[in-house]
Amino acid sequence: GEAGWEVASIGLVTQTADGLPVDNIDQILDLLRAAPSAEVTPTGTAIEVMGHQLAGYELRADETTEDRWILSADRIGSPPFSLFGYFPNARIFMGETPAGILVASSSEANDPADIPAIDVALGTLIETIEPTGDGLQSALPDGQSLEPADVQESSAVGELDPDGPDALNAVFSPVEPGIYQVANFGHTFAVELAEQWFVQPNFPGLVVLTDMASAGPGDRDAVFFTGVIDAIPVAAGPVPAGDPVPVTTADELIAILGAQIEISGQEEVDIGGKTATRFDVRIPSDATCSQDDPCEYVIRSSSGFVKQLLPTHDHRIWWFDDGVEGPSMIVAMATKGDPFIDSATEMVNTISFN
Repeated sequence: GEAGWEVASIGLVTQTADGLPVDNIDQILDLLRAAPSAEVTPTGTAIEVMGHQLAGYELRADETTEDRWILSADRIGSPPFSLFGYFPNARIFMGETPAGILVASSSEANDPADIPAIDVALGTLIETIEPTGDGLQSALPDGQSLEPADVQESSAVGELDPDGPDALNAVFSPVEPGIYQVANFGHTFAVELAEQWFVQPNFPGLVVLTDMASAGPGDRDAVFFTGVIDAIPVAAGPVPAGDPVPVTTADELIAILGAQIEISGQEEVDIGGKTATRFDVRIPSDATCSQDDPCEYVIRSSSGFVKQLLPTHDHRIWWFDDGVEGPSMIVAMATKGDPFIDSATEMVNTISFN
């Protein structure tokens, strides 16, 4: 739209915005209904896209409801950069195909009266579709995306202290300054947020806190995830540029990153009663990055989540050997020179494990 907030979009969805797999429409509906004040109503209408019938739903929420980044059109196993949100007013059409959930939507209108006009844009967009290859008849061939070998349901949920601070239950919404209990890292911890933060995914095995002004994944965020299994060198796409290498210790991860990567500040630190290895990672601007000599990497967890290390960013990593589902990590990252890394460090230093 001319104002930049009216959106007609179409995507093939196999994962959520936080990198968890999506297998059916009911999972998406559950995510939509979880938004504050959300109302999701079947319209009884459908549209046809590439030979598939997509059922329609009307979405409404209080106009003060923040937009929720719920789905991604990046393939499962790839970092979810193409994010879709559907509130406060939207119409969404969904159909299951062999390749994933096909989603078409007209969204982000502040006024429900604007939805029909955006639907016209959606129809115009759909008319331009010309499938290539197998279209929606099969998933992408092996090797074209980062498909986790074994995606598991994470059971990394700790026990809350009934006499402790409030639980951090927010998801895809801002939280006010205060002290909170976090249970989804496996080992429950308390953390002090000295200023307002935005909670992104907050699910078993994965918690993401971002700067309030962050524009998307990888832009000023602190990611907590458990069950680290391996690291993979990647080229643009990202596509694998080498075989996955199992990782069980911080030293093994550092060795995998290779000679081109700058590692600094490596030390053992106490984080609220647990020992972590902290180190900084930077990919130099003059690094030679190619398919044959990669310098970018993704770190994968057993739940299918991946975290990519980027040449445009600074990264600070806290590595814990004794996670609930295997090694665990906190990764703070921001564009090079951004003071967010220091803010994230101050936050991490307030953590106290039960």
